[in-house]
Amino acid sequence: MVKHTTDTNGIGYEWEYAKVKDDRTVWQKIINGIYNPNSHEFLGRSARSWGLGFRPMSLNVEDGSLIYFEANNATNVETWTKSLDKFLSVYKNKTLLPNKGANQQSGCSYTNPPQNGKVCDVTLANMGPCTTEQKYQFHKGQPCVFIKLNKIFDWEPEFYSNFSDLPADMPKELKDIIKTKLRNEMSPVLNTVWVTCSGETPNDKENIGPIKMYPQEGFPGYYYPYRNKQDYLSPLIAVHFINPKKHTLINVECRAWAKNIIFKRSLQNREGSVHFELMID
Repeated sequence: MVKHTTDTNGIGYEWEYAKVKDDRTVWQKIINGIYNPNSHEFLGRSARSWGLGFRPMSLNVEDGSLIYFEANNATNVETWTKSLDKFLSVYKNKTLLPNKGANQQSGCSYTNPPQNGKVCDVTLANMGPCTTEQKYQFHKGQPCVFIKLNKIFDWEPEFYSNFSDLPADMPKELKDIIKTKLRNEMSPVLNTVWVTCSGETPNDKENIGPIKMYPQEGFPGYYYPYRNKQDYLSPLIAVHFINPKKHTLINVECRAWAKNIIFKRSLQNREGSVHFELMID
């Protein structure tokens, strides 16, 4: 049996105080490690416990989740922009997809979901200044970082449709956005997996500066559930850091918000969010 606890910094820990005898064969343990039919977990995670991913990532494995660059160094900047170009290539060029993009439906919206057997395309047309032509703003020391929700087979988000349902720890800025849409009776738009990004500590919050998200502050619900259909691409959010403090390490946390997304800030098993660091010289 596993005991869960959380320290004063909000870091979750697990420790075992009793262990049930395991009579499974080695092969059964391997199979269950991939998919456990009893808990419905895939690779040790349930549908509620997956997190977010980010790009670009350093080519140097030792850098981990650090995005470090010199804004005035064109060669250094190009390393990061080329990494983003490579990541976004399948979004820009549908011929790179398994079915050449033939299974994608254009023009999806909250009132026009994909038809049976189809998946919605993901356009990069509304990413503001976060484009290859504008070097994703790295040359200005105002980088764009792309966020995506990890694929979860057959998972359907439970959306926030009432103001009274909003969790106490949801940032006020996001609550205000949702409240405005509720007031304007924009109910279809509420079918969104919302995303917030902020500094992790008080110092990080002070140093991170203003943030702008493109094309909006969340992933539209019509991209879900994911069912491994051909040509499916995860929707993206470009997070533009407009004025991060230079020569300073900034810890960033981006979090996904839906009723059935678990949030756990753990160094060993982070859930419902993604962490990375920014440092700009």
